[in-house]
Amino acid sequence: MASRSNFPTIGMVDFTQFCEKAEIFDKVINVSTIDRLFIASNYEVEKNDDNPDRELCRFEFMEILLRIANAKYRETGICKTYS
Repeated sequence: MASRSNFPTIGMVDFTQFCEKAEIFDKVINVSTIDRLFIASNYEVEKNDDNPDRELCRFEFMEILLRIANAKYRETGICKTYS
């Protein structure tokens, strides 16, 4: 998956394919949710040339995984806290 994007970053299309292969999609997490979380994870307060505008770098990749877990488990009430 990583070699399809501009290594070491990953674009939205490749991340969506990653979610398919990892079987992340269900009735709560769909493509529009992934798109929304991708945009939120990729938001930059200050412009940084080392961080591509439309791709996730390593720390943003970890951030989106946590955002997916939050949407899937905490926001639906399956878990009450992060821990």
